[in-house]
Amino acid sequence: MSATVNAKFEPVANVTSRATVRTHRVIVDRSIAKGGSGEGPSGGEYLLVGLGGCFRSHLLAAIQARNADMSNLRVTAQATLDGVRERFASFALAVTDESGDIALGHKLVTIAGRGCQVVNTLRRSAPVTISYNGARIMLDDPSSPRDANHQRSSENTMEKLGILVVLDARPGKERELEAFLTSALPLAQAEPKTVRWYALKLGPAKFGIFDTFADQAGRDAHLAGEIAKALFAKADELLAKPPAIDQAEILAVKDSVS
Repeated sequence: MSATVNAKFEPVANVTSRATVRTHRVIVDRSIAKGGSGEGPSGGEYLLVGLGGCFRSHLLAAIQARNADMSNLRVTAQATLDGVRERFASFALAVTDESGDIALGHKLVTIAGRGCQVVNTLRRSAPVTISYNGARIMLDDPSSPRDANHQRSSENTMEKLGILVVLDARPGKERELEAFLTSALPLAQAEPKTVRWYALKLGPAKFGIFDTFADQAGRDAHLAGEIAKALFAKADELLAKPPAIDQAEILAVKDSVS
């Protein structure tokens, strides 16, 4: 069933407005550097407030419903602006706590992410990533074609750079190298700045890795991350020669969305 939410705006001074939602009033303003009075957050900044506030309220409700303990809970919302006609290109929510129950925290954060109306709305137009104590939360159910297609479609807007690594296995080490690549998936999932990560089998003894990123910072973080460290630690044992690493710029992406 649909519902309507209303906000009313009235002028205060210059570019400053007063917004009323139900009986609550807030000031909407620009920074002094942008010609405002600096009396309140901008409309774009309120978008972050809405994102973080909606998500956190759903998270607290999930915690209370299960009498769970997520001590020292913190939520941070961040957005990236990009484009000549400036827009929000991506959003990120970072959740931290000190409960020590990683499995329960992961479950509750996932529930909150799936339930938050603002998250669900923004994900239709820009990537929204959520991390819990540094590990990325995957909101979509990979077994659902609709969820999988939605995730691919939203992430395409982020894909600008890539890395292609070609690996030649030592004779007799083909299965071990294949198993190593398969086991690296959880490490890739824990990298918030890696958009996609593929482990490839190119031939009986030839394998590869292809991954994509939104920016150079994400690519640099991956190159210095746990997968690279683990690969080079086993290079002498598993590889016939050093990995061939090419850094690519992504020109275009084709995706199928149902």
